[in-house]
Amino acid sequence: MTVLNNLLTKYNINKSDIGRVEVGTETLIDKSKSAKTHLLSIFGDTFGSDIEGVTSYNACYGGTAALFNSLAWLESSEWDGRYALVICGDIAVYEAGPARPTGGCGALAILLGPDAPLAIEPGVRASHVLDVYDFYKPSYSEYALVDGKLSQWAYLSSVDSCYQRYKSKYSKKYPNAAPISMDHFDYFAFHSPYNKLVQKGFARLSYIDSLTSSSEEYQSIPPEIKALPIKDTYESRDIETVFRNLSATRYNERVMPCCKINQNIGNTYTGSVFSSLLSVICDQGEALLGKRVCMFSYGSGSVASLYSFIGRKSSSSFSIGRIQETTDMFNRLSARKQCSYDEFIGALNLRQEKFGKAPMIPDGIVDDDNLFKGTFYLTAINDKYHRAYQQY
Repeated sequence: MTVLNNLLTKYNINKSDIGRVEVGTETLIDKSKSAKTHLLSIFGDTFGSDIEGVTSYNACYGGTAALFNSLAWLESSEWDGRYALVICGDIAVYEAGPARPTGGCGALAILLGPDAPLAIEPGVRASHVLDVYDFYKPSYSEYALVDGKLSQWAYLSSVDSCYQRYKSKYSKKYPNAAPISMDHFDYFAFHSPYNKLVQKGFARLSYIDSLTSSSEEYQSIPPEIKALPIKDTYESRDIETVFRNLSATRYNERVMPCCKINQNIGNTYTGSVFSSLLSVICDQGEALLGKRVCMFSYGSGSVASLYSFIGRKSSSSFSIGRIQETTDMFNRLSARKQCSYDEFIGALNLRQEKFGKAPMIPDGIVDDDNLFKGTFYLTAINDKYHRAYQQY
């Protein structure tokens, strides 16, 4: 609700110009009622009856699914000239243990329409789908069941497959173009559960390039590394070390600008890959014009896609520079209140105690130290599980 209201207000968008709103989240507050329906109060009764879209979910991939669905609507015979809006984000919390510090929360609102300053490249999107139980929530609980080793394999093997398929699709679409490599992209925005996995994922792109490239940079790879079957490479520290070293300069130049937001707020599940995109927008601004950003989205279970955006000038009132200025993310991150370890654990324990209960009145403190002006917050859940919100 907060990011939707911020987008409409800060960009002076008429509510009647929105024809579709789709939410991507795995932080479900009901197993039947779509989270999207809670947003309609912002539009009011006049416009709320003719806005398509519901909620898409598949772990961290739901925001990407919502994006693709909304793009399909814009390209369809059902498009009536209005904008589409995608809202994605989650509250990522873990039980006490080594994964807990990687948790986080956040939400992003994405406006879709013609003549956008970021254009998605058509016809080269590549996906990879597996049936795996790497991270899942079979019960009505915020805490997932996680197979860490399987999850890492599913993520990295999805990077490999998506990248290989993207390369193949690009070659078929542009048969006269040179085969693409990592240098085809200027920046890389990865889904980021934690930064080390992003490093591992980026190194896989270098490994995949090495399988077919005659480039001099790959000539020094030891023969025993080259001979290793791909299925045996995912747990090989030698493989990881070699290709992290080979890709280190590119990683610092092309991946790190996409990492600042996620490094500061932790995992936001469906919002993570878009936080990576926003990070490079805020880092580069108008310097992104003509640049290509590779997007890798992954959701456990699992579904993954690799696609790309190109920055361009827009004749509309929207621009990359305006997004950079309006979101002002780095200054907002710096302005946050710091809390102690005990305060952090206390907040998680309070959330665990209140989760799923009704009736319920939240015990959180509502003041300038804890909420930005304009933030929507939960005020009550009644005995019928009806939720009430208020704007600060």
